[in-house]
Amino acid sequence: MNRRQFLSVSTAVAGSVAAGISVPGFAKDSGEKLKVLVLGGRDYFGPTLINALLQAGHSVTHFNRGFTNPELFQHLQWIRGDREVRDGSGLINLKQHLKQHNYDLVVDSWQKHPMFVPPIAKLLKGHIGQYHYVSSISAYKDKNTVHIDEDYPLVDLSDSTIEDRRHTYGRAKAWSETVLFEELGDKVTTFRSHGMRSDRTPNRIYEPYWPARFLEGGTIVLPKDDNHVMQVCDVKSMIAFMLHCQHKGLSGPFNVARDTMAFSDYVQEVEKVTQTPHQKVWVPKDFLAEQGVEPYRHLPLWRPQLAGFYHININKAKQAGLVNRSVVDMVTDQLAGYLRRNPKQDFMFGGVGTISRQKERQILNAWKNATIA
Repeated sequence: MNRRQFLSVSTAVAGSVAAGISVPGFAKDSGEKLKVLVLGGRDYFGPTLINALLQAGHSVTHFNRGFTNPELFQHLQWIRGDREVRDGSGLINLKQHLKQHNYDLVVDSWQKHPMFVPPIAKLLKGHIGQYHYVSSISAYKDKNTVHIDEDYPLVDLSDSTIEDRRHTYGRAKAWSETVLFEELGDKVTTFRSHGMRSDRTPNRIYEPYWPARFLEGGTIVLPKDDNHVMQVCDVKSMIAFMLHCQHKGLSGPFNVARDTMAFSDYVQEVEKVTQTPHQKVWVPKDFLAEQGVEPYRHLPLWRPQLAGFYHININKAKQAGLVNRSVVDMVTDQLAGYLRRNPKQDFMFGGVGTISRQKERQILNAWKNATIA
């Protein structure tokens, strides 16, 4: 797919999302039609989820403050509220709504303070069939073990309380999972995602570096490192698995990601999508270190320092029915979103986890001089 085709796709997707209607990429579901309550629903993960639900013919109600992307999904039933109001008044509208409505499924991707999870779980108890919580592998105590599965210990919470003012992202996810299972038991299914990728980003600073870099073309610096592998989670594949779990009545925790793959294989898949003339220059990791380039901190999908980070065990999810789309499909979505946000391809990389074009040129010049010498 060339840049002009990507821009066409980007425009179509942008129009569909703005209108709050479904977009291609999800198969019709022949199972029972669900009544679904989405907590949030208008930010990073939510719009993709809601599009999938609508494409499959399910009915959707969302509960949120109405501050983020209020133009989305205006045709859907909306309960206004704010779970972060400490006195509970932000849940009043939801409480009134539940006097007349029950839901087959609730989907929650909450990642802020975990103290606001128990009140909403208690409120929903008795009104829902299943509670799907989007968690993270960050909930595990560490990533030093290869092939971490769902029985691996979570972050140790014994030295803290849920009300503590400061929680790391992983600790917050672990606390949220813990209280949900305590309150709702087998009505909870958690999806421990790993580096979610979609056409959207949680923040503009996380634009997709490698797909965008190969789309631009030219001479590209890549890290040359033995046994360099990567592993991420395709959002559309995870959502399809979530709906599968609902229809099959599956509960408990699942690690959700793609299989571990060689970084060089990933690059080949990106090249298939971008098809822009380029030259790859594989620069040894030691030389990159001399140039001040560190794994993960400056180049994404390169994290050798944690043995288990890109070796998360997803066998349980696969055996339960997880089917991942191709890398080509995932990257195509990422680039469509990138070009929707940056139609001139002028995003300035060099922030979190990336290097700037200027830094890349400096590395290329230094490497050229070193190889000549």
